[in-house]
Amino acid sequence: VFLDRPNWGLTGGVAVRVHSIDRRKLAGDPLPFPTGEFHDPAETVAVFDRLGLPDGFPFVLDDDGRADGCHFLNQYLLDAWDQRAFALDSVRRFHIYNLARFLRSLRAARADAHAANARVSTEQWLAENGEPKVDLTDATRYDLVAYRDARALLLEPSSLRTEMGCISAFYRYAHQRGWIATDPVPRWGEANRNTLLPRTRRARV
Repeated sequence: VFLDRPNWGLTGGVAVRVHSIDRRKLAGDPLPFPTGEFHDPAETVAVFDRLGLPDGFPFVLDDDGRADGCHFLNQYLLDAWDQRAFALDSVRRFHIYNLARFLRSLRAARADAHAANARVSTEQWLAENGEPKVDLTDATRYDLVAYRDARALLLEPSSLRTEMGCISAFYRYAHQRGWIATDPVPRWGEANRNTLLPRTRRARV
């Protein structure tokens, strides 16, 4: 599904991109696929209308302009919108932003690992193979903890808690839907406390 006119010239790199629905940009000529085929944008607008998706609703596309490698991220947002779980502003400002950031990091880590195994630079591996098309459902607990620790060096605890909360909510839903066999979010104790979230300090009295 195409949301606006992407840059078909992207090559290499970790280039997961966020796009927003804009019906005005789909009112022109047919959109070209990288394969040389064309897509009638009126068909896409009809899908948006049928799903009740407003202009401004965000989606993620792979670097080749398709959504095959980020299906579950997009489906999560579609399901949330269908159930009115989040307001549009929340989807745009928090959920898509934080989930797409983690997906970029996940793909970058996979590219680095493949390059190390091949004993070449990451740039060379990407130029020869393209971006790894892993989705959020391919993440492991190690990936989540490593990402949390890296982000903790950059964010205030409250911002980190918001970001990790968005990511944890995705995996809870993905497990409920059967997209993944096991929730990779680390949890602890009888209360099943989410240890991906930074603990808040209570003031001493």
